[in-house]
Amino acid sequence: MRDLARNLRSCALRSARDAPAESTTIIAVKHREIYTELLSPNVRDRLLATLVEEGILRLLGAHGLEFVDATPVPYVRLATNTGENGVVAQCVGVWFDVRPLVGPDGDEDYYLPVLCIPEAASEATLAHELLHLRDLLALIERDPSYPERASRLSVNGVETVSEIDGSIDFELFKIFAMEPQAYRLEFEMGETWIDVPCAGFRYHCATADELVAIRLADYVVNLERKYVERFPGHEATIQQAMRRWTNDHAGDVFRPPAYERIHQVNACAALMFLAEGSRTRSA
Repeated sequence: MRDLARNLRSCALRSARDAPAESTTIIAVKHREIYTELLSPNVRDRLLATLVEEGILRLLGAHGLEFVDATPVPYVRLATNTGENGVVAQCVGVWFDVRPLVGPDGDEDYYLPVLCIPEAASEATLAHELLHLRDLLALIERDPSYPERASRLSVNGVETVSEIDGSIDFELFKIFAMEPQAYRLEFEMGETWIDVPCAGFRYHCATADELVAIRLADYVVNLERKYVERFPGHEATIQQAMRRWTNDHAGDVFRPPAYERIHQVNACAALMFLAEGSRTRSA
C-alpha cells in the first residue's frame, strides 16, 4: 500500500511551490459594486425577502436563509439539508432582477453568488465554500462573461452534442480554477481525510498534494461519467474533449499528459481504498 501511495504522489503531481503565482489585482467592475450594495445594511433585508419571493429556497432545496456579515466578503447563506452521501455544501449563483433593490442602473438579470451550507457542515467545509465565493467574485471581475457561460455551458445546462466540447472546456476550467486551493485549505485546517462511504472508512492522506490529487481525479472522472450519461453513444467525442481540455487546464496540478495522469491517480486511489478497506475489516 505504501508503494501505491508513493506512486500516486510522485507520478502525477506538481508541488504547489512549483505552480506559477497568480495575480491578486482586483479590478472594480459593476458586478462587485452591485454585490456590495445588495449586502449593504440598507438593502440586505429586502434582498433576503426578494430571494424568498423569487422561489430561491425551493429552487435550491433550502429551508432558510440569512445574511452573514463576514470579513472580507459578506454573503447570503442558505440552510440546506445533509445529502444522502453526507454533507453537501456548495457556492452557486442565482439570477434575478436587482433593479427594484439598487435602482435603474442595476441588472435585469443579475448573477448573485450564495452559499448553500447544511447546519452539520464543518468549519473547513465552510472555509472551502467561502474561498470559492471570493474566487468567483474575483473571476467575474476579470471575466464578466462568466455568469452567462456558467448558465449556458454547465454539464446540467448543455443540450446538444455540438455543445459538448465547449461545455467540457468550461467545466474543467472551473474545476481547476476553483478547487485545488480549496482542497488544500481543508487539509491545512485539519481535514486530511477522504471519506469512502461504500467501504465505510476514511482514508487519511499524508500530504495536501495527495488529497488534492485524489479529489481532483475523482472529480474529473465523475464529470466525464456525467457527460456519458447525458449523451449516450457519444463516448468518443466526450473522451476526446475531456483529454484535450484536461491537458489544457490541469497543468498546474498534474504532470503531462494530465488526462492520463488523472486516470492513473484514480486507479491507484481505488486500489489503496480497497487495500485499506480489507485491512480495516480484518483488524
